[in-house]
Amino acid sequence: MTDIRIELHASDAATGRRRSWRVVAAADLFGLWTAHVTFGRIGTPGRTLRYEFAGQAAATAFVLSRLRRRATAIRRLGVAYLPVDASPAADQLLVLTGLRCVAADPGSAVAQAAHAGRQWTPNHAAAT
Repeated sequence: MTDIRIELHASDAATGRRRSWRVVAAADLFGLWTAHVTFGRIGTPGRTLRYEFAGQAAATAFVLSRLRRRATAIRRLGVAYLPVDASPAADQLLVLTGLRCVAADPGSAVAQAAHAGRQWTPNHAAAT
């Protein structure tokens, strides 16, 4: 069993949008899969919703559907969500939705590329 952890941020200084979205999906001690979704303004505690699933496949499908919704933010909100942290199990889901994982280390080349406005791809570090 692999936990799924993803954190996305959408920031646009011109419009004052600073949104955060985080999901953590994992099995509890009884084998029940839960997903905790936290969203709100960056820097605030935000609001957390909890969802329960019978198995890993259902939880993964839920996370994938929510990521697809986040991927349309540029059209809906005018600013795109960028991944700032993700577990290894979440990388495939990010690829499926067109989002990419940015390393948690803010000094890494991956994080610097994201904050410079470029979308990071797995081959980005080798290309530059």
